Amino acid sequence: MIFGKETASKGIKDQLDLFLRDHEVRIDVSILVSDSTANEILTTKSEMSPMSALDITQLLKNQQATSESIDVDLLEFFSKLEGKTTCPVASLIKVDKQSSPPRLELSGLAVFKDDKMVGELDKDKSRGYLWTMNKVESGTVDVETESGRASLEICSSSSSLNPSVQEDGTISVPITVKTELRVRELVGFENQDAAAIEKELQAAAIERIKGRVLSCFQATQAYQADIYGIGTLISQTQPNKWKDIQENWDQLYSQIKPEIKAEVTIKDSGKILRS
Repeated sequence: MIFGKETASKGIKDQLDLFLRDHEVRIDVSILVSDSTANEILTTKSEMSPMSALDITQLLKNQQATSESIDVDLLEFFSKLEGKTTCPVASLIKVDKQSSPPRLELSGLAVFKDDKMVGELDKDKSRGYLWTMNKVESGTVDVETESGRASLEICSSSSSLNPSVQEDGTISVPITVKTELRVRELVGFENQDAAAIEKELQAAAIERIKGRVLSCFQATQAYQADIYGIGTLISQTQPNKWKDIQENWDQLYSQIKPEIKAEVTIKDSGKILRS
């Protein structure tokens, strides 16, 4: 189900309501937002498939290998929409006209507030969202240091988000990301032993992950769009305190200073003494 950006910015609740009431529509159908129009996406010819819908389905599956976007279905989107507190997201899709022939590609996430699209998250910020929501499955973390650069493959990842309202009324949002990486490509780092390389890569990866998580959080604060469900978590764990702050949640959310912690383990240095 694809919405053009102009339509999405005006509101899509009526269209979603139509599909939810139709008994023939599957509730696990994916929702996407076109960078231009839905027509442009659906009429783009693909070398991979004679039908653009099949091409898009494959793109959504492939995103699990990069963890730069997310497949959101009708049920998940509408559940967040009706929850009032958590703002939905949907994958952004566009036509890459620089390639020959033009091809479809996912380009991040569309951020909704109520049923209107209010902003976008690029691929880096989308990865930050996935880090926070424990949805990173695989992909790479590219880092650069004074000694060289490296591409680190994600072996495993987990994260936790535990917001709470303190006694003084401030909102605490600790975000912890734990990930295990292995070296996929290494350029530079001459005359360094494996232990030194590992330490340098670890520090760079930690900063990279924290930077992406923070940049995504700050972008959603500018939109006053709680895409993480922080308000919902507080309402579940501290219902009495939530009653006191729910009316001003948009303003309070935009003032949160998240406490981001990243723990990185490098499984191997990828160093070859002699190739």
